[in-house]
Amino acid sequence: MTSNALQPAALGNVTPRCSPNAIRLSGDVLRNVSRLSDAELTRSLCALVRRDHQVTADLLIHLGELDARRLYAAMGYSSLFGYCVTALSFSEDVAYKRVAAARIARRYPVVLELVAGGKIHLSALLLVAPHLTPGGHQELLSAACGKSKREVERLVAERFPRPDVKTSVCKPPERSVVRNNGAGAGAELGEQRRRFAVRPSSARESKRVRVERRASTPRPSSASATPPRAEQAPGRVRPSSSSPSLGAEQDPGRLIPATGRTNPSRYI
Repeated sequence: MTSNALQPAALGNVTPRCSPNAIRLSGDVLRNVSRLSDAELTRSLCALVRRDHQVTADLLIHLGELDARRLYAAMGYSSLFGYCVTALSFSEDVAYKRVAAARIARRYPVVLELVAGGKIHLSALLLVAPHLTPGGHQELLSAACGKSKREVERLVAERFPRPDVKTSVCKPPERSVVRNNGAGAGAELGEQRRRFAVRPSSARESKRVRVERRASTPRPSSASATPPRAEQAPGRVRPSSSSPSLGAEQDPGRLIPATGRTNPSRYI
């Protein structure tokens, strides 16, 4: 028993590939085109454009039928747009225009004749599509034929003007400014500093902050530091010739050590 619906396995390998024969054919066309005269080149180009219009119309017919059957879902794609981008290697803008034009052509078949004849391009078709109606689509499509995109935009703006945007005045947001009002301003500023001050979360962190502050305090250099005073041994000291002269009231044979270290009565 055969089924008309195609299975996903049968639709798996439908991505168009570039064959070596197509590459050789492109090389032959390049060599042949270089030998054409100016008139022949112009006639050949016009013939290709007419063929492109017909191919575009046929493409819209096939895309519309594939969309109606939802075959893209059977092939594992969530939308016809995703199928065109992934399987057919269309760019996003090309896929969008062709999918939209195919759906418009399903509703208004006269579009296919206009596209096949080169009377309207897809950009103009998408501009007038939101304003097409079953009773007035013929006249609007005829008015858009043979016009550029900007001309069609002007046509749509003249026939379907948009309402003017209402003038609105918005109140700017209020900003909090600290004013110099004496003690009140100082108290407010102090409150803000207290709120945003960094506080240690534990005693260990507080101790770390104190250690960092102590480490950041500058210390005197070794050159400016006062050398430690050497302790002198208690006892008799003979004055040298370089020593300053001693007064008469001072006994050169007696040295009294500093108070608090030794008892002076021991050396009397």
